[in-house]
Amino acid sequence: MRIADCELRIEEVPFFADQPVWGQKLAKLGVSPQLIPYKEVSEETLAAAIEAVLGDEAMQLKAQELGEKIRSEDGVANAVNAFHRHLGLIE
Repeated sequence: MRIADCELRIEEVPFFADQPVWGQKLAKLGVSPQLIPYKEVSEETLAAAIEAVLGDEAMQLKAQELGEKIRSEDGVANAVNAFHRHLGLIE
């Protein structure tokens, strides 16, 4: 399940590959608090982040708006068109 499907605010604890990049993007968009580095995760840091997420109405509104925007896009068609443009099949 994606954040956009249920319009939930999330806390990101990146630990692999591109997760830090996407976590930073979520925080920049205002739908997630700042990342908790994997090595700094504790009961206290995670609880504080969850409390921040649950108590932030502005973050909830931004998550709802982002969810609506994502649902209004046709991601599959956009991906296919980008692929076809890359192959020179369409302009």
